[in-house]
Amino acid sequence: VWLSHQISSDIDYLISSILNMKPDALVLEGFGTGNFPLSEKVIAKLKTYISAGKTLVITSESPYGSTKIGQYSNGRKLLEIGAQESGFLSKAALYVSLM
Repeated sequence: VWLSHQISSDIDYLISSILNMKPDALVLEGFGTGNFPLSEKVIAKLKTYISAGKTLVITSESPYGSTKIGQYSNGRKLLEIGAQESGFLSKAALYVSLM
């Protein structure tokens, strides 16, 4: 499942609903370097998701550069729970790598 921050009117509810569907992988498309606004409650749910062997990848809306999610506190929290960065991968390359 690919989720962009641009539909963040109630991003916590959306992510919780998606996690209930138990997808094998979840890609969160954040701002510039991959920053993503999340509550502590959702970060805890994402930790449980990753602990179950699922994949969480953080990517950027920007078509250039790479993700650097450790720059901001939420990004550091996501790295601590086991989220992966897409780095320099394009959206197409990331999609294919998750197949």
